[in-house]
Amino acid sequence: MSRPELPALALATIRSPATAARDLMALNLPSQALWAGLGLVAVAHALFYLFSETVSPSPVTQIIGSPLRYFLLVAVNMALTAFALHRVGRLMGGEAALDDVLVLIVWLNGLYLVSLLAVLLIGLAVPLVGMVLVFVTVILGFWITLHFVNEAHRLGSLFRAFGVIVAAIIVVFICLSLVQVILGLPTGGTLPDV
Repeated sequence: MSRPELPALALATIRSPATAARDLMALNLPSQALWAGLGLVAVAHALFYLFSETVSPSPVTQIIGSPLRYFLLVAVNMALTAFALHRVGRLMGGEAALDDVLVLIVWLNGLYLVSLLAVLLIGLAVPLVGMVLVFVTVILGFWITLHFVNEAHRLGSLFRAFGVIVAAIIVVFICLSLVQVILGLPTGGTLPDV
């Protein structure tokens, strides 16, 4: 895929997420490339975290700490999400291969990073517009994810895809809670004084 095709695929993801999902899976990228992509997207998220905390510090810095921890959380979250959506979807009658789910997760997280950068920059200039963009990004992201899961597993139903997503979220939440404890991050209570 060439660079000029990426913006077109990004627009297709918004306009017709089911078609974009089929196009992404049709690339048949090797597993090694997908895992490398996951790592690169996680590194890009960590760099964005470092940039955003420099531009506009938040209490999240005191919870997560270093960009390395953030990288680990993003990478583990993406991998767990891919595995959970794959396994839960298969248990619920889906047909996706892990690579099908992985290419969609990596692509979606890459687009999410671009949207975060836009939200940060616009939010610094016009905070109210930034808040609206966050809401739009979350709704649109969920809509795209529904279609991606439906296409990957060939479920034929957005309702069934919703069930896969909910069950996968529960699995990821439990696993990330364990990772949070392993990394020594706070597990409850209140945020530290800022």
